[in-house]
Amino acid sequence: MIEGQRLARFELLADLGPQDLERLCAFAQEQVLEPGALLVREGEFATDLFLIEDGVAHVIRAGQRIGEAGAGAVVGEIGVVGKQQRTADVVAATRMCVIRVSHWEIKHLPAEVRERLRTLAQRRLEADGRLSRGADADAVR
Repeated sequence: MIEGQRLARFELLADLGPQDLERLCAFAQEQVLEPGALLVREGEFATDLFLIEDGVAHVIRAGQRIGEAGAGAVVGEIGVVGKQQRTADVVAATRMCVIRVSHWEIKHLPAEVRERLRTLAQRRLEADGRLSRGADADAVR
């Protein structure tokens, strides 16, 4: 089982109390990915988000690398929060350790954490809009 202190290192979850962390830990799952492994596939429906504990992933849309995500990042939140299809592929660039959290657990998080997740997703969608208009690819980091 994943320990609460591991989850509390993520800014998104840092304010959770011990009870909420324990509940989340009971269902969160650790995954180790080798370089080249696909974490998230563009166009698929989202049921999970991922907390990157270690390693780096490339974010790829329509075959073009648009950014990267590393330790401390959250990926997959746009699809989970917005109940929509994935907006990009996320591919391991290095060996990675991630923690998978399903939409079922997210629904039971405190309202303020769910709101922060929605805000993060909205910021990424806005960065996606700037990117599609020709802004710098690092905007999605």
